[in-house]
Amino acid sequence: MKRTTIMVEEGPLTEVQYQARLEGKTLAALIQAALAEYITAHRMPQPLPAFVGMGHSGDGTISQRDEEILSVEIVP
Repeated sequence: MKRTTIMVEEGPLTEVQYQARLEGKTLAALIQAALAEYITAHRMPQPLPAFVGMGHSGDGTISQRDEEILSVEIVP
């Protein structure tokens, strides 16, 4: 984790400090959670690799069984 400094207007800072106290969190924890939520909500989708959809297996049921196949083939 890295330390950083941000500039915040007094009004919003007072509000976020109050919210942190209400939730029983530190100011840093609340800001970290808010930043993570913002990043998740605004993350740009990654394009699929060019090879996705290439080829033909001859098995017309793969698209219907994709989750089942992946759950067996991919090791977490």
